[in-house]
Amino acid sequence: KVPHWAEQLQRDHGPTNGATGWRSLLHAVKELIKAMPSEGLTANSLHLADFPALVSAGDQDELVPRSEIERLADALPYGMPHIFPATPHPMQKVDKQAFLDIAYSFFHVTNRENVQVLR
Repeated sequence: KVPHWAEQLQRDHGPTNGATGWRSLLHAVKELIKAMPSEGLTANSLHLADFPALVSAGDQDELVPRSEIERLADALPYGMPHIFPATPHPMQKVDKQAFLDIAYSFFHVTNRENVQVLR
């Protein structure tokens, strides 16, 4: 329905996933949307996420405001917000080393107890 979005997916994911690899991503997103309840994520469904979750966006993101990142992180039992500096939407624009540093720290240090202390 949105040809320019498909073209963007192809440009962003083609180099890593091959000429048609972006279609796999598109299919996965379609399946995720189909599986999502019509009301979207509710407070009750978010409370079922019994695992640490890093919720992030860029400080220059015009699509997802900082307040939404904080609200989602607060709604998750073990959610941790992170705002990347000098970063617009989409996530591909994040500095790769900054992302790797945060992801490494989160996945190697984070557990339920640490998330509660860090919040």
